[in-house]
Amino acid sequence: MTMMTGGQAIVRSMRREGIRTVFGIPGAGQYEIVDALWEADDVAYISVRHEQAATYMADGRSRAGGGIAGVVVVQGPGFFNATAGMATAYDVSSPMLVVTGADLYGGGADEPSERGGAMSMAKWAARVERPAQAPELVHEAMRQMRTGRPRPVLLQAAQPALAQREDVELLEPEEYPPQAPAAEQVARAAQILAASHSPVIWAGGGVHLSRASESLAKLAEYLQAPIVTTANGKGAVSDRHPLSLGFAETRYEPLAAWLANSDATLAVGTRAGFPPAEGQSVVRIDVDPAETARQGHHTLGLTGDARATLDALLEALSESMPPRPAVERSVIAGLLHERFAAHNQLEPQRSLTAAVRAAVPDDGIIVQGMNQMGYYSRNYLPVYSSGGYMSASHHGTLGHAFPVAVGAKLGAPDRAVVALSGDGGFLYNSQELATAVQYGVGVVAVVFNDNAYGNVLRAQREEFGGHVLGTRLHNPDFVALARSYGARAFKASCADELESTLRDALASGSPTLIEVPVGEMERVY
Repeated sequence: MTMMTGGQAIVRSMRREGIRTVFGIPGAGQYEIVDALWEADDVAYISVRHEQAATYMADGRSRAGGGIAGVVVVQGPGFFNATAGMATAYDVSSPMLVVTGADLYGGGADEPSERGGAMSMAKWAARVERPAQAPELVHEAMRQMRTGRPRPVLLQAAQPALAQREDVELLEPEEYPPQAPAAEQVARAAQILAASHSPVIWAGGGVHLSRASESLAKLAEYLQAPIVTTANGKGAVSDRHPLSLGFAETRYEPLAAWLANSDATLAVGTRAGFPPAEGQSVVRIDVDPAETARQGHHTLGLTGDARATLDALLEALSESMPPRPAVERSVIAGLLHERFAAHNQLEPQRSLTAAVRAAVPDDGIIVQGMNQMGYYSRNYLPVYSSGGYMSASHHGTLGHAFPVAVGAKLGAPDRAVVALSGDGGFLYNSQELATAVQYGVGVVAVVFNDNAYGNVLRAQREEFGGHVLGTRLHNPDFVALARSYGARAFKASCADELESTLRDALASGSPTLIEVPVGEMERVY
């Protein structure tokens, strides 16, 4: 045992459990934690300019493979600011340890509680009452994030507990082997897939979380099952793979017909619903038992880590059937050729998307903002590497793209990282250009500027009789704004300029903003 403050006990426990980056803003009620971080010379402390960005950055860092990060924010407003990023991370199954204070409201039973309010966006929450409790609670927080479905967790500590000194015994971290379903369930799943004639695979973000891309490709090739992905699953297999059908845009009728005619679906790491139709079977693999226990969503649910379960399933299939001969590749190639043909796309979206793809290396990371170019990229931007595309998923949080991209670059410093933002969404967190410059984070923000909340403006015109209100924006000079922070900044007026400027920005390794002026964009499904 060693005598230490509660702040030191939390930080030293986090460090022992493998946390090497902490995001936050120093403030009252957490001084002892920040001071303990000053002592921990192997833990990077990134001071952001808004607590919302702290949780977005922790999310991006985790999704890029940089490991679990800590977030330290003051209680009350600081924590409430951070909840947008927590909610997004909860939705996309991204872990982070959020540490905040307690007793802002005096501790009355009828007062609001960060811990109580967080339970809709945190997998687990606890409160540190004394320094000696910190190791056990941090250890449990890490167990919660490293087993089952990874999501944010919350630890509260009132300032007296952080300042108090007492003997503390630190704990050793544990290894948690990946969970696999029972052998008899795997055997049943193998029987269903072996009996199918036209199986298809839906891949979600769980494939990336378990590093299961190679296992997924091997199983798909053994079954000769084409693969579609959710937005978070893009890149689960390279879009150059002959079995890749790309993003599951079911509003594209030929793809919808293909999926409807399948007699078996294998859903991996996605919560999308697939109620089995007549003559169809659905096998679902998910680490979250709440997903595999859903009624009516599948024929058979396998609870387990995606990679471990796919490997076990391939082994079971190899014992019951030989690998299938290659499907007629011209059929898949023909569907994709027509789907991505110029006459089925829109301009300037098509050219701008192609410019981004041409400039970003195959292993680069593209973060989709909630804007017209971001939405277009879900369908039409090919992705060639696992973790190469990040989305806010169902939460659709405007403003997440740039800080998530900063976190992703911190988590994967050797990969190119580009945020596709709109002018409205970028200004939610444009102040984090200062953070990128201060810490030398070479991320690129591409800001498509139509001086509006473009999607909402179009809806007002088309669906509400032209009643335009609150959607036209007065913007700054984005190039001058970025340069005032010390970032590189340029304007690209066409697709060719965007491609060349983006290539130069990525080669520079410096924080860069590229403004792309655009007009009102057509939308056709």
